[in-house]
Amino acid sequence: MLRTLTILCGVATGVALPTADAPANDLRSLLFGSFRPAPTPCPDAHTLVMTTQEVLQQQKIWGDTVVAIGAAHTANPTGQEHIKIATDAASNIYAYDHLLVMFKPTLASDVQFRPNPQDALSYFVGHSDHIAGAPGIHMEDTGFAVKPWSSVVFHNHGIYCSGDICHAMGV
Repeated sequence: MLRTLTILCGVATGVALPTADAPANDLRSLLFGSFRPAPTPCPDAHTLVMTTQEVLQQQKIWGDTVVAIGAAHTANPTGQEHIKIATDAASNIYAYDHLLVMFKPTLASDVQFRPNPQDALSYFVGHSDHIAGAPGIHMEDTGFAVKPWSSVVFHNHGIYCSGDICHAMGV
């Protein structure tokens, strides 16, 4: 399974386009489409230097979030905590509020791209945890993140950083 990660600061890449209201000095990263690191404002985008360590940190945050969603679902499958964690992740990790997100879930086949938080939430927690017929809910989704993951490991083939942009690719 091929994985990609792009981190940027006010600079569009081939996988994301900033929206008109996206702050030019706001640090964003893209993971499986779009992933946001800690809300640290960037200095001037032309002077920022992103590092491999920051890429590894963002991969860890994403993986820990997937594990937390699964643990909450395992602890209480009929509760709402796993949905809350996934909803917060869509708001706090993914950059849907600032970028055109090009998220293509690995296991999705009927609806292959998830351009908004509801679409991502459906993929992560599954269609059965939502009100039937709600927008962005896809019947093919079984809940990627509700499986009881013990860890998420990235095997990076390489990480390339150039100024304020980093790309990572691996399995």
